Amino acid sequence: MWFERMYVGLCFFERNILYPLIFLSALTADSGEIVAKYGLSVGTMLVVVSGLKYL
Repeated sequence: MWFERMYVGLCFFERNILYPLIFLSALTADSGEIVAKYGLSVGTMLVVVSGLKYL
């Protein structure tokens, strides 16, 4: 039925679009704190590796 197709579409949107965007937004917002804690080179590598690993 139409609502079941809508439910599957919304689950797909949530899992494949919304969650990665929220994760990358939080990672970008906290990247300054990570770099301040671990230094420029290690902090940058941590941010990049964790972002690529999630995607």
